[in-house]
Amino acid sequence: MNGFWAVAMYDVKSRGLVLSRDRIGVAPLYYRETPRGFFFASTIRSLVAIDPGEISCDADVLVGFVQTGIKDHENTTCFRQIRSIPPGTVTTFQDDQYHFSGDISLRYWDFPSHRLTEEELPFPLA
Repeated sequence: MNGFWAVAMYDVKSRGLVLSRDRIGVAPLYYRETPRGFFFASTIRSLVAIDPGEISCDADVLVGFVQTGIKDHENTTCFRQIRSIPPGTVTTFQDDQYHFSGDISLRYWDFPSHRLTEEELPFPLA
């Protein structure tokens, strides 16, 4: 797929959930695990609202954001209880088991490690 997206797809037959995020990470996709369940959203505010009294700030992430302007580095956010699906990732849950463990995430794309030559580009230079 090309473009930007944050998508959730539920497979009724397998009772599995797939969460996916675009390659660069333009569209956000956050999640929160609580004793009440697994929640995901495209905004942090809606996940904070689930139980605001349980939310705490992650000072290290906040300082990093103030220093660099980079938010959601890897899968962290400014809140300890809220995480982000990393860019270029597909996460698959099976059989209604909604918790992060093991190898349920697949990184399907990353920035090239070297400058691409004209032959390696997927489009013509003109």
